[in-house]
Amino acid sequence: MTKLFTVEVILLLQLYHGAGKTDWSIQVPDTVNVESGKSARLPCTFTHPIDDYRGNITVIWKTGNAFHGPVIFQCVLPYQESAETYTCNNVATTSDKDRYLFSGNPNDNDISIEIVNIRDSDRNEYFCRVQLEDPSHAYSSQNPINLQVNGVGKADWSIHVPDTVNTESGKSAKLPCTFTHPIDDYRGDITVIWRTGNAFNGPVIFQCVLPYQESAETYTCDNVATSTDKHHYRFSGNPNNNDISIEIINTKYGDINKYFCRVQLEDATHAYSSAKAISLQVHGPPRILSLSTKFYEDKEVAVICTVEAEPAPTITWKISSSCQPILQSLRHNPTQHLMIGEIQNITSSANYTCIAINEHGRDEKVFQYLLANSAGIPVLEKSEALKRELKPLNEAVIVLTLLCIALLILLFILGYKYRVKGKATNSTPREPNIFFAYRKLDGSETEVE
Repeated sequence: MTKLFTVEVILLLQLYHGAGKTDWSIQVPDTVNVESGKSARLPCTFTHPIDDYRGNITVIWKTGNAFHGPVIFQCVLPYQESAETYTCNNVATTSDKDRYLFSGNPNDNDISIEIVNIRDSDRNEYFCRVQLEDPSHAYSSQNPINLQVNGVGKADWSIHVPDTVNTESGKSAKLPCTFTHPIDDYRGDITVIWRTGNAFNGPVIFQCVLPYQESAETYTCDNVATSTDKHHYRFSGNPNNNDISIEIINTKYGDINKYFCRVQLEDATHAYSSAKAISLQVHGPPRILSLSTKFYEDKEVAVICTVEAEPAPTITWKISSSCQPILQSLRHNPTQHLMIGEIQNITSSANYTCIAINEHGRDEKVFQYLLANSAGIPVLEKSEALKRELKPLNEAVIVLTLLCIALLILLFILGYKYRVKGKATNSTPREPNIFFAYRKLDGSETEVE
């Protein structure tokens, strides 16, 4: 009898477990489509093998993976007979847990949730899980819900920039950038970011937040980027026209680079960067930065002309000595936009004129080289540029010299008059003695004539 009873219990347990595996089921749709900014309901209904179950039900939702994905929603639903609506606090630890709301009813075996204020970052695969009071009585959805967010993303975001901007060195250059975004009648802040070199990892040269201003025709926006030359850039667009252009003030050759713009709405997930770069080209006429000499170990002397220009200039020399050979070497430094010309083996006194020319203009400067003695020791006279720099100092020396001469003449005249007066005094009767009294440091007085 006991053996028979044991067999019956084992049979019932086997039937129960078999029923559990067979009767658990979860039904979810393959895809849910929603418009950005609106709410999305993720339906999930289930069946379980426990008849007339009246215990708690735990609801769990995950993203990415049914078992190992992060939990975005979790709550415990107590049994409420004939309840038409349920509220259930989300106890998940995600930072934005308040965006996920329970919208099902366990009496109908419905554990659906709702996501409010849909973002582009909500695009994902979602899995639901139901668990009875006994944790071993649980079941997860095998197939995910694929959430598609319409009206946000690469398809509806767009940024328009030119391929190239050309400007002249020393002038200002506008970098145009216009955009479209999927949020209708957007009235929030817009963050503007500009980078160089790389759209995502390049250094930020300009960043500012533009508050919404209805019908504003002009905008000013302080650059809060941490770059040392942040005042080199200023905002020149209008967000009401979806324009986030900037201007580079007083461009220089060092500004030649690739530039990327980025627009970001108040929700940081609503952002878009330009995939294409603006190539800034700065050109200008040559400018001779220096004329100098270089002494080599074998006592050879060279004259070096350093020129800044874009595009690279040609360098030629004009030498006053007709017998002087022109042996020039050229070095181009494209990174610093320099061209360096060098005349080697200088052996005679002459004026060396460096002439730099490109399609935008020319520059020239003269360097005087003088052999001062028969030993062949070179003495370098001042270049024209140095002479111009020393001109104010020379003028000051001349003025001081003239003042000193005038002072000497005045002293001579005063001395002469004093001697003449002294001779006249000796020929007249002596005046009464005049005594002066002064007080010593010890307080006594002394009279002197």
